[in-house]
Amino acid sequence: MNAGHKVKDLNSIKWSRRPQLIDREIEGETVLLDLKSGVYYSLNEVGSEIWRLLADKATEEELVDAITAKYEVAKDEAARDVSELIKDLSGEGLIIGETGQTP
Repeated sequence: MNAGHKVKDLNSIKWSRRPQLIDREIEGETVLLDLKSGVYYSLNEVGSEIWRLLADKATEEELVDAITAKYEVAKDEAARDVSELIKDLSGEGLIIGETGQTP
């Protein structure tokens, strides 16, 4: 079974915000402006919390733990939602993933 491998993958990549982005919180939601492309994005309350956490590098597992501690949500549901948001944010080039140890 690959369950152990999946958990390892969640901890192997530290995600962080990409420079050249401006973010502002407006009524519990976060608006992101990509200065490079001129495109803006909007995050809901939970997405905004994840964005705040990405100010420092964090793994998906760390993000899931923070979300389940703050909101009444099952860990497996939070893991799916965090994974989907990370995929979307990285696909848009808004976050950077680093693997391995940093010197």
